Amino acid sequence: MIFNDIGIQVPRVLIPRPGTDLNLWAVIACDQYTSQPDYWEKVRKMVGDSPSTLHLIMPEIDLNAPERDRRIQNIHKSMQHYLERDLFSALEPGFILVDRATPHAASRKGLIVGIDLECYDYREGARSLARSTEGTIMDRLPPRIEIRKHASIELPHIMVLIDDP
Repeated sequence: MIFNDIGIQVPRVLIPRPGTDLNLWAVIACDQYTSQPDYWEKVRKMVGDSPSTLHLIMPEIDLNAPERDRRIQNIHKSMQHYLERDLFSALEPGFILVDRATPHAASRKGLIVGIDLECYDYREGARSLARSTEGTIMDRLPPRIEIRKHASIELPHIMVLIDDP
């Protein structure tokens, strides 16, 4: 189901199968700790070869690494391998309500939805349905585009704020 007037759609969400170590599965968004290579090295050592989203993303700290092309190929192989090993449970299409506590709020609610990227424009001054609230670093786009081009699954990490009175 697509809601064209607001640029969203009902997603089909994959979650790790029961028995997956979620402490190793979940990693912070790829655009975090960009100036702390030791953080990502500790995560790599902790995760090892265990199933993890670490093997499905490229932290931004690695976007200009000399072995970038090989890492992108490995991301695609890991995605395919996880699908072939049936490591995911597919939820019925639908939205997911998220309710989390933070140091600043007892309850912060969110909704996991699909965004129609045809409605998105990152350029400054864009008036599209979906647009960036902060500047886009252009040299980070080519490796991200290369990853998405052959990706068999998506691992988005964005927050969308809807301005709808």
